[in-house]
Amino acid sequence: MMTAYCASKSGVEAFAHSLRAEVGYRGVRVGVGYLSWTDTDMVRGADEDDVMRELRQRLPWPSNRTYPLGPAVDRIVAGIERRSSHVYAQWWLRGMQSVRGYLPTLIGVVGQREMKRFEPRLAGVGKGLVGAGGEADEKVRAERAERAPSTQR
Repeated sequence: MMTAYCASKSGVEAFAHSLRAEVGYRGVRVGVGYLSWTDTDMVRGADEDDVMRELRQRLPWPSNRTYPLGPAVDRIVAGIERRSSHVYAQWWLRGMQSVRGYLPTLIGVVGQREMKRFEPRLAGVGKGLVGAGGEADEKVRAERAERAPSTQR
């Protein structure tokens, strides 16, 4: 479901912070963009799954909303133009920075409760990438597999 996605985003954030330290003396600015559920093909694709949609709806406000793409893009562009080290696409994400240290414990407790609640339905949750990007990736993988010699399969 979300484990690999969350791990990759955490890795990208750590990479950006490290890169900022390594290249900042050269005048290079490195920023990180923070977005909540933004109206993209990926979020719409995740919402096609009943369990994923219901789990997201159970998140506390304002983290359970889908935010329009336009304002998020405008904030990211403005952040790039200002060479900001942190850009928040949704207004409330900046405030979350001060409580981030407490979130893993909270997410662990609440997440386990929610997974237990949804456990009978979890087997039906789709695996892999979602949305138009996921479909395109799966198509490319299938085409490559068809072209590969049988000894490589």
